[in-house]
Amino acid sequence: MVVGIYQLVIGNYQLVVGIYQLVIDIYQLAVGNYQLVIGNDQGVIGIYQLVMGIYQLAVGIYQLVVGIYQLVIDIYQLVIEILQSVIEICQLAVEILQLAIGFLQLVIEFLHLAVEVFRLTFEVLHISIYFDILFIFRFVFGKIYSPCGISIARRKNIKPPEYDQFPIKSKMMLNAFSVDVEDYYQVGAFAGMISPKDWGLWESRVVANTRKILDILDSNPKPVSGTFFVLGWIAERFPDLVREIANRGHEIASHGFMHQLVYEMTEAEFRNDVRRTRLLLQEQSGQSVIGYRAPSFSIVKRTPWAHRILVEEGYCYDSSVFPIHHDLHGNADAPLEIHDITTESGMIREFPPAVVRRFGQNLPTGGGGYFRFFPYFVTAHWLRSINISGKPFVFYIHPWELDPKQPQIPKAPLKSRFRHYLNLHRTELRLKCLLNDFNFVPVRNILKLETS
Repeated sequence: MVVGIYQLVIGNYQLVVGIYQLVIDIYQLAVGNYQLVIGNDQGVIGIYQLVMGIYQLAVGIYQLVVGIYQLVIDIYQLVIEILQSVIEICQLAVEILQLAIGFLQLVIEFLHLAVEVFRLTFEVLHISIYFDILFIFRFVFGKIYSPCGISIARRKNIKPPEYDQFPIKSKMMLNAFSVDVEDYYQVGAFAGMISPKDWGLWESRVVANTRKILDILDSNPKPVSGTFFVLGWIAERFPDLVREIANRGHEIASHGFMHQLVYEMTEAEFRNDVRRTRLLLQEQSGQSVIGYRAPSFSIVKRTPWAHRILVEEGYCYDSSVFPIHHDLHGNADAPLEIHDITTESGMIREFPPAVVRRFGQNLPTGGGGYFRFFPYFVTAHWLRSINISGKPFVFYIHPWELDPKQPQIPKAPLKSRFRHYLNLHRTELRLKCLLNDFNFVPVRNILKLETS
């Protein structure tokens, strides 16, 4: 029994030892597992630290890329600013160059103007000795008069002379009086600034100014009738004006339709222009339109076909060939007096604007800007010399020349402004003197042409 108990104790002891061994094994397994886990954690931490290092490297690379990008942007902006500065400098240089060119053009225009004024002044100073002595004598004795004696009479507070006292009257010879009916914005001097398509945008003053001329002609001591060369564009918009001119006893003639220079048109364009205008004016006036005057007297040497087309379109006379040197028109070699021009289609009569021959030069004295430039006594003296030679002259004027309050054309060249605005305030008085000092009739009467 004791042995059994001993063996039982020994068996239990071995069981406990076995259990202890099992526990030890489990502990060792746990320690092994713990060590394995600890080792794995260190690997994970290493991997984590490696990933963090790579991440930080990527962040560094990103920041480097961002820095490079910012640098590129800054360089780009700097380049843009430099280019903008260069462009501004170039624009400033262009503006300075344009100003310099404008200044040079102004100087050139001034020099041209000075030359023209000097030339015309020189011619004025060389008129006949008779007038030099006469006017110096009258000035010394306080009896010198400007046109009709008005302006100096006012300064001297004396009574102007009667018309019959004016020393250059023409009593016998008949001359032709003409009006180019166009508005102030249609003149050739402003053609480069105002396009025909913009004419309708400007204030029209042609009706009132033309009526002013009609009233002056009617109120003359001996009423005057003349020839009105009407622009087709004006006639189309103001047909009552054409009828009024005709009803008040004046001849209606053609001034073209759109105020185009003849030498800038083709033959077909010119034919259409003069045909269209003639038909319109005949319908409105009830007259047979037989006369033509080119805008800016632009029938010149390089338009030999113009007179032939005029004959073919029913015109009997022309007053377009100005026998002078001019930058826009003129044919200094053309005859100064009335003459016939033979074409392939027939003959047409030419009545040039008034010109006098002085010092080997043809000097214009037939109206327009020349009428406003020269003192009236010079114009009257030269026109009188034409009549003394036994020849009539044709005088021309524009309605806008009696309108000193007309709108100013902005940015017009100095030369154009001088030509257009010079002495507008004197034109009406000079015109009244002219109408009193000479006898005038329509062009057709001088040429003895019928309009029926």
